[in-house]
Amino acid sequence: MRMRSLLFLVLVYLSCASVPPAVQTEKSDDEIREGLLTKIRTSVFEEDHKEIRKKGLLYIEKYGGSSEIPEVRICVGKASLNLGYLTEARTVLLPLAGGDASPSDRREALRLLARVDMENGRYQDAAEELLDAIGAGMNDSEYQETRILLARISSLLSESQLDKLRVDYASIPGIDIILEQSLSYALAGSDTSRVSSLRRQLIAADSLRVMPDRLITSRTVPAFDRKIEKTQNGDSRTIGLLCPMSGRFGRLGEAFLSGASTAMTEARMMGTIDIEIVVGDTKGSALEARELTERMIREEGVTSFVGGVLSSSTIAAAQAAQFNKVVLYSPVASEEGIDGIGDHIFQARTSSDAELIALARIACSIMGKRRIAFLSADGHRSREYEALFRESVELLGASLVVCDYYDQGNTDFKVNIERLRGADPDALFIASDVEDLILILPQLSFYEFGVQLLGTSAWNSNNLLRMAGRDMEGAVFPAVIDLKDDEEAYRSAAAFTDRQAVDVNRFVIGGYIGVRKMLEAVAQSRRNGSSIREEMSKSLENNQHQYIELVSGKGILFYTIRNEKVIDYMTLTLHR
Repeated sequence: MRMRSLLFLVLVYLSCASVPPAVQTEKSDDEIREGLLTKIRTSVFEEDHKEIRKKGLLYIEKYGGSSEIPEVRICVGKASLNLGYLTEARTVLLPLAGGDASPSDRREALRLLARVDMENGRYQDAAEELLDAIGAGMNDSEYQETRILLARISSLLSESQLDKLRVDYASIPGIDIILEQSLSYALAGSDTSRVSSLRRQLIAADSLRVMPDRLITSRTVPAFDRKIEKTQNGDSRTIGLLCPMSGRFGRLGEAFLSGASTAMTEARMMGTIDIEIVVGDTKGSALEARELTERMIREEGVTSFVGGVLSSSTIAAAQAAQFNKVVLYSPVASEEGIDGIGDHIFQARTSSDAELIALARIACSIMGKRRIAFLSADGHRSREYEALFRESVELLGASLVVCDYYDQGNTDFKVNIERLRGADPDALFIASDVEDLILILPQLSFYEFGVQLLGTSAWNSNNLLRMAGRDMEGAVFPAVIDLKDDEEAYRSAAAFTDRQAVDVNRFVIGGYIGVRKMLEAVAQSRRNGSSIREEMSKSLENNQHQYIELVSGKGILFYTIRNEKVIDYMTLTLHR
């Protein structure tokens, strides 16, 4: 019996041992597709635009007929737009802009296409896409966002383009923005019958929906169909505003224009109603800025300008203005000495040099750093930053151990980070703009390059903190120098004109202060029978060097980041 039981156990063991191991079956095509879709959605949640684009394009290529393809196209379109791949974004989104897509998908695709076309300077196409999106129906939040963008774009359209939109989209909510822009042309041209007609159309359009605040700027170049009448003392009723409204620096121009618009609204509410703004899009190009300035003087009769925004564009515009004996005031360009171009050119006191000198003192004397690295986009101004910062840290006994530059538009900074790491610095000063910092700072964290971060006042940005707050931990940077009083003035004006002061920065404040100062100069010249040049000269005389003034006086405030919040670090004064 025992023998029989033992034999039974042996047979059972042999039968189990002969069973082949389980073979893992390959994933089905649906499982692979679902896995890829999950990765795309995860990347969307993590706001990883590069991964969204990479995996999304693969999904579109392999699963173009799936029911989720509209969702993926919108995700890829947003990512490509944020990364600057405008042609790709347009190609991906266009299939959703037709009538076959669902209303929500079509609406979102049209809004994204409008942003692509705005970046490419196709303003009429952008306006049509926004009006089509409104026509597809949207909630209140989407509607207000779309109206704000439409207002910005409409100020860049010619009179004939506006007329076409009025005819093609006569019954669409949002057409009142187009009507208002057309009305500004008619008012400037003293076309009374056209003014009456447009006002009647506006009353009818306003009944379609309650509208948020509208952009106040009157019109923009190019739309050179007439000259502006001058007042008796020869001063034009028109101020030219120069800023980049399209291209890579379009957001800076939008901020500048927003501040300028607040200044004009405030002036009109206080009774200054016979001066208007003509906005010129420099596209961030020095050549375009020079030609634009010439055309605005010649064909629009402009005798005073505010802006330029970028240093290269401002210098080119200033040369053209000086040649024509026209006043130009630069409130934000960082290049020193622009006012040296001639007696008609004026410049607000720049703070960049003072920031660098003060930052060097913080890094070397307060933090005790001795080996500092420097990173920035390549360019003339960046090289000047490097030279001044190097000189400042060397005077304090430290050294700039490595300086690395990247090409404008670069999105992958791995090679730059490895070069910086190789020099073994104990601090890193990044003199880049916010758009680049949003890409650079997360990559520093990803490649585990932990080092004390130093920045300019550009780092004090709500957008940067929102996008890369975790990667800014411990960073030290100065507050915007000499803008506290100007910021308070701007916020007061925004409250007075019932506008929201959102993400206030030096470009918004510069647009406001620049236009306000020019309006004051024009008013003074009329009262005193003097020239605008003389009045601007009086208002800007006797300015001290900012570093001496601020460090010996109230000091320079520095911030740091703790737990994704901006807090005070210290105020640098001369005796420290």
